[in-house]
Amino acid sequence: MNINMTSSERDKNAGIKLRQFLVHTSPILALHCSGADSSQWHKLKEISTGPGQIESPDLIGTARQGHWPKDRNFNLCNEAEALVAILRRFSEPAHIVAHSYGAGVALHIARQHPALVKSLCLYEPTLFCCLRERSGADQKLFQDIEALTRSIKDALDEDNPLFAAQLFTDFWGGLGAWQCLNRDRRDAMTDWVRKAPLDFHALMYEADPQAIGPGRIPTTVMVGGNTHIHTQRIADILHEQSPDIVLKTVVGAGHLGPFSFRDTVTHNVIQHIQNVEKSCTQIRL
Repeated sequence: MNINMTSSERDKNAGIKLRQFLVHTSPILALHCSGADSSQWHKLKEISTGPGQIESPDLIGTARQGHWPKDRNFNLCNEAEALVAILRRFSEPAHIVAHSYGAGVALHIARQHPALVKSLCLYEPTLFCCLRERSGADQKLFQDIEALTRSIKDALDEDNPLFAAQLFTDFWGGLGAWQCLNRDRRDAMTDWVRKAPLDFHALMYEADPQAIGPGRIPTTVMVGGNTHIHTQRIADILHEQSPDIVLKTVVGAGHLGPFSFRDTVTHNVIQHIQNVEKSCTQIRL
């Protein structure tokens, strides 16, 4: 979800000045989070160079893609269909860079179509299904998301999308995040928020959560140092399932790190892709 950063949030990026270019031979598919659009990854596209293609499509629910029909069920397969078509058009397997809901979709694609995926570089995948069949504190975290989803859906059923958008925004951005949005972003979120319950439901009820990890696909998962316990636990569970995952903490960041710590996150994406491509070159040699 894209929000307008305050000056104090922008200052958090002062520790890293991005002057690198991302030189890549393999294609890249970059997926945005819920409530954002393809412009989330404009920085990555700006610094991208080399022969590899880079695609950053809009997901369902954005202004350009439009909303999912009300009378049809929705799951991650529906979101992934158009993305898999893009991957099939590439001449070779692609790196997938993704955030939040987009990262959940990326893991779904990696499980269903591993031959199309060269690597994954993910910021806080929100695959809440990882918490669903667990007990104790993890089950409580899953119930938190169920309650949030119900509250957003209730607001929409009462024809109050403004309140639904505020609930969503303040959950991920912190209390008061909605007040920081400018008029255009509030309007965009109010239009998009009808998709929110579909995204949450798809993430909560993805099948077979015990085998949701990326397997042997080279994967980096970034987590904000000041983020929600919900997404921290999901990252930990994914690492338990796939111990080869590289876990990175973005110190000081929350769930919206790709916006408030854009240069730091982009730097980590560059490192991940270049390391994977270097490793593959060495193997071929």
